[in-house]
Amino acid sequence: MTDIGIDSEQYRKARELILELGAAPQSWLQRQLRLTREEAARLIEHMQHEGLVSPPDAVGRRKILGVDEEGER
Repeated sequence: MTDIGIDSEQYRKARELILELGAAPQSWLQRQLRLTREEAARLIEHMQHEGLVSPPDAVGRRKILGVDEEGER
């Protein structure tokens, strides 16, 4: 568990799923990993802080940013 309350294994799985999907919908991630709304939001916000996903646009969608061919940041 990180200092901001994110489980490393959950984060790794969430990152893999989002990179595979090519988008970062919070509700989808919530269902896939059986997370609470707050847990899913925290994971996505952490990805945004790391530069993996964009801030939400006007309708709440996020884009995947700066990923190389191997899916690494």
